[in-house]
Amino acid sequence: MVNKTAQRVVALKSIANITTGNTPKTSVAEYYDSAEIPFFKPSDIQEGTVSVLRDSEGYLSNAAAEVCRTAPQGSILCTCIGIVGKVGVLSRQGAFNQQINAVTVDETLAVPEYIAYAILSQASQLKALANAAVVPIINKKTFSNLRVALPEMEVQRSRCMALNRVQEEISRLKEMRLAFDSLVKSRFVEMFGDEEGCERVELQSVCSIITDGTHQPPKFVSEGIPFLLVSNIANNVMTYDTEKYITRDTYEQLIKRTPVEVGDLLVSAVGSFGHPAIIWEDRPFCFQRHIAYFKPIRERIDSIYLHALMLMDDAQSYMDRSAKGVAQRTVTLKSFKEMPILLPPLDKQQAFAAFVRQVDKSRFAVQHAIDQLETLKASLMQEYFG
Repeated sequence: MVNKTAQRVVALKSIANITTGNTPKTSVAEYYDSAEIPFFKPSDIQEGTVSVLRDSEGYLSNAAAEVCRTAPQGSILCTCIGIVGKVGVLSRQGAFNQQINAVTVDETLAVPEYIAYAILSQASQLKALANAAVVPIINKKTFSNLRVALPEMEVQRSRCMALNRVQEEISRLKEMRLAFDSLVKSRFVEMFGDEEGCERVELQSVCSIITDGTHQPPKFVSEGIPFLLVSNIANNVMTYDTEKYITRDTYEQLIKRTPVEVGDLLVSAVGSFGHPAIIWEDRPFCFQRHIAYFKPIRERIDSIYLHALMLMDDAQSYMDRSAKGVAQRTVTLKSFKEMPILLPPLDKQQAFAAFVRQVDKSRFAVQHAIDQLETLKASLMQEYFG
């Protein structure tokens, strides 16, 4: 009897052609004056999944065809500079920049989508191999020598089908989660869009504290009290997963400046700024200076209302206009304090908050289902690619 899970391990370069992208000269206007060729950058590729790549943020004209590097439909794009290990598959011919390697698989030897999942399964190893502290880089030689396990083609296709089914359900549920966000925004506009009975005030008038996290990196320990980074504000909620911890004594010193309580808000202020999260758990933690901290005056503003307000277009546009810097754009504490906000009567804020709590019950159920499917996906990836 043939063992259908029998497999050999090969170097990526032995089953595929690997090309590093480039960027045509931006000084040549005709290369960019129309949108015939999709031009992919790392920002076009999602992290943690195999993205289907059809449309891009930027495009090239046909005039750039002879100077840009392209890959055919079905090729795999993998980010190898900056955020390493993001993976996508081209659903049409496309160009790509120098931060990306294209993998064009010999389809007589392997299923391209299977190889995409195999590369994704090694994203953490690729990040560990990145040879620069400031800007992580995987050079082409190291990437080309990446080892992948190849079972029979039938098994490759079967594994892709199983992973695709799970990913499609995750994507469906994430769309549902976005629909809940849209519902909350619509309710906000319905209740407060005409501004009737509302004041216009600066944010500092409704918060007793607006500050940020510690500016001096503390001494970290292997276990203890969590020290949170901007990445801990995901999907506009807080997570406590971290590899950085501080001692109780360090915590007692830092907490004097940021006396966090249930109902206070954290907002990302650097890089991917403008993401708010309400503190719902009564547990000790501290955080870095890239996170702003608001302590609402409860008699003036409801935390749930303020959280929703920070996500509205007016607040997001204000933060975008106010952000300083180029490499890492930053919303300053002064800008946060002077942010103009809409302040309805407290009873109307609380009525809105009650609606949000009902929506959040459904959102929580959807998020729980997403978490379960992500666990299943991780289990399958471990089983298939170990």
